[in-house]
Amino acid sequence: MDISELKAAAAEAAAAVAEIAPKVEVHEDSSGRRVYETKGKRYVSVTTILEATYPRPHLAGWGASVVAREAIAGRHIGMGEKEAYSYLQRSPYREMRRKADRGRDIHAQIEGTLQPALEGRTPVWWKDPNLEGYLDGARAFCTDYLSEVLALECKVFSDAHSYAGSADMWARSNREGGEVLLVDWKTGKRIHPDHALQLAAYAGADWMVDSQGNVRRMARPAAAAVVRLDEKGGYEARFLSPLKLDAYFTKFVRLVEMKKFLDLGDETWDATRKGCRRRLTLKLRRYRKKMRLTPLYRRRLIDTRRRLIGGR
Repeated sequence: MDISELKAAAAEAAAAVAEIAPKVEVHEDSSGRRVYETKGKRYVSVTTILEATYPRPHLAGWGASVVAREAIAGRHIGMGEKEAYSYLQRSPYREMRRKADRGRDIHAQIEGTLQPALEGRTPVWWKDPNLEGYLDGARAFCTDYLSEVLALECKVFSDAHSYAGSADMWARSNREGGEVLLVDWKTGKRIHPDHALQLAAYAGADWMVDSQGNVRRMARPAAAAVVRLDEKGGYEARFLSPLKLDAYFTKFVRLVEMKKFLDLGDETWDATRKGCRRRLTLKLRRYRKKMRLTPLYRRRLIDTRRRLIGGR
């Protein structure tokens, strides 16, 4: 078989994979969370699953410290009582949005900088005065551990467990053997256990869509790395071996099942409330028809209905 026949066979195989692989559309819902959808099927994002099922006790203390800093800064002075209360109460959410926007900017800068490496060209790490330290940390990690960039900002999804997500980078290690490494950038103050669960979910997906739109079966990475970038130009990297990835993936699958259970519970509770509302409404109408209710008894019945189902 000559080269032209090999290329034709490869193109035919790629077309076959694209034919059977579901096409994923990504958008944001009203709350700003990513939603992955195909025709007739919806994939829950990895971050949504973790936010709903994995405990984060540190957020309570963090939110209290944000409110305390805002109170000390005194920006609410001069506002009315209700306005000041609302301003301080919303301060943790404003800080979360600010950090999320900064994280998106850093990810976009790193992706744009490393894009030439996919074409065999040398990346040029240009300086952004607002993000310079984070970009220096990313450059230092790439120099220390990576020899080749294989893919950037890849969407991955699992048919078996109905979840999806976006992995930051696939690269080849410069260590002996040149193993494939899955890399996820973080810009927070520290690395948390749910970051390992997030990487394990990406590594255990079924399909992968790269930045060029190519759809193919997932190949398990040999290892993964959570890299926390520092605004001073440093980085902290924690590596996950295949055994750790398998262990964390088992935990993540249990969290997926828990999320399904919680969603089912919400649906059941909503159905129960609707059924209860309808039964009490019919009961009230039936009593009104059968007898002439006194205003006091009618008021008690309506109050009971409100207390049970929260309706009018």
